Amino acid sequence: MFKTISYQNSVLKHVFALLVTVVACLAMVSSSAQSATAPKILLGEYLTKVGVKLDCYFTIETDQRTRTSLIYVSDTDVESVESLIKVLKLQLPNVAVQQNKDITCVIDLIDQSLVQQDDYTLAKDLKLSYRGMLSSLPKAIGKKLGGNLSEQYPTRIPIIFSDPDTKIAFDSTARVARNLLSLCIPFSQYPRVVWMADTKMGDGFLKTSVFYSSIMVPREPGTLNPVVTKNLDFSLGEPKFRNSLFSDQLVTDAIAFVNERMTGKSQLNVRWAMFYLGKYKVGRGVPTLLKYIDYKYTTTPLVEEAYPALRALRQIGKPASDAALAALTAEKDAKHLRLLLRVVMSVNGLEGGQKIVRAALPNINNVAQRQTVAATLKTVVAQIPHDSTATVPDEDDEEIATLTTTVTPTKPISSTP
Repeated sequence: MFKTISYQNSVLKHVFALLVTVVACLAMVSSSAQSATAPKILLGEYLTKVGVKLDCYFTIETDQRTRTSLIYVSDTDVESVESLIKVLKLQLPNVAVQQNKDITCVIDLIDQSLVQQDDYTLAKDLKLSYRGMLSSLPKAIGKKLGGNLSEQYPTRIPIIFSDPDTKIAFDSTARVARNLLSLCIPFSQYPRVVWMADTKMGDGFLKTSVFYSSIMVPREPGTLNPVVTKNLDFSLGEPKFRNSLFSDQLVTDAIAFVNERMTGKSQLNVRWAMFYLGKYKVGRGVPTLLKYIDYKYTTTPLVEEAYPALRALRQIGKPASDAALAALTAEKDAKHLRLLLRVVMSVNGLEGGQKIVRAALPNINNVAQRQTVAATLKTVVAQIPHDSTATVPDEDDEEIATLTTTVTPTKPISSTP
């Protein structure tokens, strides 16, 4: 059964926005001067609003030792991530606002006092190999660094928004600790503020607690008022995806939207139209998805988050696998070739996918192309067991249980397609 969540007229939206604001303000008891010329909005609600519009995500790092205020911001309309960062820097002068260098869809909000703190754990570099729950990653990072970092909520906040389900696995080269925290988040299933960290002084040294936002509680599609749903189009991204039932017209709209955005200047929200085609296993969406299979939403090592067409094609199943297999005959682009092979592997499993591709090799008449496909297959097969992975509950896709047992212990995903 397909399930969804609404950002429009949703009690969850306001509960989450309030929670973000309360957490951000634990150590922030003074408030900024209110501007008489601009309406004010809760920080959490504003980040959710602009995050949906610009299809980006946020992290928040607060310091209980300071009296910085992050309660309200002006409800300023923005048209790009760059303009959003400028607006937030202007409105939050005591907060460092930066686009994450490793995961480009993430914007980090960091109390300036922590930026200036030499022994702040989340600013340290480390190499890490990790297998376990996403929510326990902060503790593993803290142990590696010998610092005081945990996954626990501050004692004054009820534990109502932790992520108890996501399992991850990765082997990382040297990265900043905060970037590791965002490395393997299944963004398409998360609220717009993905994690928050709160730092305080204890026993003469800094103690930081990190808590991940919960994976979204799904709702039945179409729960919005029909008039509201009708007025949503794919340019609005996530709300359209989560609140749309299947229809031939919406399939046509989704395919047209993908083609329009991919041939235009901006690819904003194109992934949600791709996800729609995958969610409802739309066979006639396969040619478009294959055409833009190399569209990269962000730099996460989770390949189905980075390459949304790949996830959609896996969900569509055999029609996508057959089309990807046929495309191997003439594909010259190395990246496209790897991604096409990934489609076959993800639909049919590692062993099954290899057998299918090897059986098709004699049908490739061009000897050089046949050799290229065979060599690329070996490369892809070698990568899959070592992929960074994330296993999350996904009630929309019954094939995942089969996929996770036949390919790897978790869903196959990698930064190198």
